[in-house]
Amino acid sequence: MECIPCESSLVIDYSNMYIREISPTNQIYCEVEGALTISKGNECIFSEENILLLEFAKALNTWGKQPDLDFEYYSMDYEEGPIVYFRHETSQTCSVGGVWLEGVYYEVESVELILACDSFIRKILNDLISRGVDIDLLF
Repeated sequence: MECIPCESSLVIDYSNMYIREISPTNQIYCEVEGALTISKGNECIFSEENILLLEFAKALNTWGKQPDLDFEYYSMDYEEGPIVYFRHETSQTCSVGGVWLEGVYYEVESVELILACDSFIRKILNDLISRGVDIDLLF
């Protein structure tokens, strides 16, 4: 990915996706794991293995319906604090943080954040489709 100097680009991505078992129940949200990364510009601001990727995508999808609210992702695997959060600073910027981030990243453009979330959701759903998962019942 090419980054243009002086412009911030936010990317939410994953790798090493692993599906333990495919079933059409709500349990599938805890069956899809992988490494989650969030990058701002050329800087990786979050990288963690063994994140429940589909559970995270579902939480992002729910938030995307009301993006003017703050977002907090608590996992069924870890409930001691939000693994990732987006908090509105102004109507156009958010801060990105979480319990495992070394700091809080400020002035992330809200529109850019929404686009990154949408891209992440599309990517994981397309990946699941290519692996034979019926996504119609997921969101």
